[in-house]
Amino acid sequence: MKQSRLNGGRMILGSVVASLIALGSVQTQSICGQDERQPSQARGVGYVSSFNSEKNPCFCTLTLIDDACAITAGHCLHLLEQATFNVDSEGNQMSAAQVYAVDQASIRALQTRIGNDWAVCGALEA
Repeated sequence: MKQSRLNGGRMILGSVVASLIALGSVQTQSICGQDERQPSQARGVGYVSSFNSEKNPCFCTLTLIDDACAITAGHCLHLLEQATFNVDSEGNQMSAAQVYAVDQASIRALQTRIGNDWAVCGALEA
């Protein structure tokens, strides 16, 4: 069984969750349909994706806040299965090592209103 890469991760998640509850967050939207992502050199920025009920691909941005803890919008919960980082301008993954399974037990989220829509998760090495 794979071990979580979170060192003290429960404490990190707890701190992040408390901060997000206190501050709220900026709402983002998932994209369903055409992938409109732009290339980025930001190593800590990745994405999660899946398909909706109409079989259209859906995407949300995911941002690392340490080596194995990430944040995204709360309405992206349905996408939190696999996180991908380091994608080239053609949309190709640079390395399989850049794809991580999301630790489902680590997910904490809130979706109550605009500006208070967030999710925090940990990752396992894929």
